[in-house]
Amino acid sequence: MYLCDAHIHSEFSYDSKSKIDDICKAAVNRGLDEVAITDHYDANIISWRLVPDFDVKGAEAAVEEAREKYPKLKISFGIELGEMCEMPDKTEKILTENNFDFVIGSIHNIPGNTDFYFINFAKMDSYYISRYYDLYLESILDTVKLNKADSIAHIGYPIRYIKDAGKEYDTSSNKELLSEIFRNMIKNDIALEVNTLGLTRQIKSVLPKETELRMYYDMGGRLLTFGSDAHTPDRVGENIEYAHKILKDIGFKSFTVFRNRIPEEKEL
Repeated sequence: MYLCDAHIHSEFSYDSKSKIDDICKAAVNRGLDEVAITDHYDANIISWRLVPDFDVKGAEAAVEEAREKYPKLKISFGIELGEMCEMPDKTEKILTENNFDFVIGSIHNIPGNTDFYFINFAKMDSYYISRYYDLYLESILDTVKLNKADSIAHIGYPIRYIKDAGKEYDTSSNKELLSEIFRNMIKNDIALEVNTLGLTRQIKSVLPKETELRMYYDMGGRLLTFGSDAHTPDRVGENIEYAHKILKDIGFKSFTVFRNRIPEEKEL
């Protein structure tokens, strides 16, 4: 079994202190074949000076150093581009000026708002939770239509924090919008990330949820990536093998890794 964790954050993300060397050491010890270092670039909050800018060249140099030290581990140099539609000019600039192996697209907030992590869903009634989730999916759809990402990360991200707040939310009411997202991803050959972080949180599920992964499969979607969303070395590769089993049970036969932004199929 080929194991790749294609969503990992290092000290070059504003919310992680992990050394790339420690990440790679953890990956080797866990039996991974490949990792992608995908540090945050959220142009909106960087422009608001809420977080420091992404030191792209520093991250790239650290990845090159790790490649020399861990020759048996394939290490991709990636980026997680959050809210790219809010500042498309900055998105275009960072992509054209750098040579990434892999580009993740993601949404952590609705336009003009803070990260869902900081929202107090415990004090929000079901109507407003539903509205937030609609706006979140609409932002994902815009990201997919922009067609700058190789994979879309953690669809269902707000559910982590809705559930942590002790609330329940039935995403089946958003099925039509999610179907449109999947249709556009399939049309644009954008992979769907299976994010394993939720398995360690209150939701106890991968994101997207299994029912949504089945919907993607039934619609003809076959491009997948796997990511732990690790921000610490101890979580690198966490539940990736278990996620393989979930996808096999649905019917998927393979997943995708990216190098120089070119997809390569691997057997599940």
